Amino acid sequence: MKGCSVNGDIISLQEFTSKYNEGSKNHTCTVVPPVSEVEMRNPFGTYLCGKEGGDRFVDVVRVDGETGVCPEGTEPCSNSTSPSNTVCYPPTSLNSSCPITSIQFIQSPAVPPANYTNVGIYAGTSTLVYSRDYDSTPVTTFRVDYRPCVNPEEYENPPTSQFYPLEYALDSKNCTPSQWTNKTYDQRYIDLEMPVTQYDVQAPGQVIKILKD
Repeated sequence: MKGCSVNGDIISLQEFTSKYNEGSKNHTCTVVPPVSEVEMRNPFGTYLCGKEGGDRFVDVVRVDGETGVCPEGTEPCSNSTSPSNTVCYPPTSLNSSCPITSIQFIQSPAVPPANYTNVGIYAGTSTLVYSRDYDSTPVTTFRVDYRPCVNPEEYENPPTSQFYPLEYALDSKNCTPSQWTNKTYDQRYIDLEMPVTQYDVQAPGQVIKILKD
């Protein structure tokens, strides 16, 4: 956003008008032009790709509600998941259609948990592993975020965040409770325990260089 340079300090136009008299000789606003937004598609240099498979959520075959058994001609994707999270496919389709229910980054040289598969993708000292036996609904979305809000249009800044004075992120508010569930954070997300800094995210997109220039 556009801002002002006042005695060497960069502030927003709103802050300038609320603090100073624009006609004051001692507090002149030297306009600081806005910087175009930068879309960061791949800040870590690696794309993780997955192939969509299986049936839609509303169409997928499930175990019988009373017996917990798959219909004839099908088998459960996992014997470790609860009935509500177990889906069924023909034996020939299990490998291609059964959903991934958990993804983790394991710090080297730690050994992956049981029933997890190492796919040989590395990010620094971490290894990507996945499982179809974790008792959960399928993985559908990833976010680089502090704590995902239940309202996807909201964003909560980490308490230690530091921003360029004219970043729009400074105006973002913390997550607010849902009017339907009264929950503030989206509990469907699981922390991958792979911390990243703002520098890690912004530097590959040349954000730091743009701000310095």
